[in-house]
Amino acid sequence: MTDTKMRELDAWIEENVFGLPVDWEAGRRKHGPGFLWFIKGENGQPNRCEVVKNYCTDPAASFELLKKLAKTNDVLVSFDEQTGDFFVSKLQAYGTQDFTTGANTLELAIAKFARKLYSK
Repeated sequence: MTDTKMRELDAWIEENVFGLPVDWEAGRRKHGPGFLWFIKGENGQPNRCEVVKNYCTDPAASFELLKKLAKTNDVLVSFDEQTGDFFVSKLQAYGTQDFTTGANTLELAIAKFARKLYSK
């Protein structure tokens, strides 16, 4: 997944999972190597002090996201030694899996899981 796609996923999570309005127009313009995306303030303008977190790459932000998801869902995190990929699954009754997402990093697997979970 490209850096741009990951930042778009970060912004999508901020808006759809955490309920914070994102300035998509300003976010799509490159603001240095971090691709800064801003949360909109009360006046609808970008709040330059509040930046969208890096859920796809930052372990602390990713863990914050996982904690939020696990509060309302049965979540299983696993690692496949053969492929080196991480997987995040939503469990139903009796341990059956509703759906699973995977990626080469745990942070990205969690972010993709959030998108799938909140897109339903």
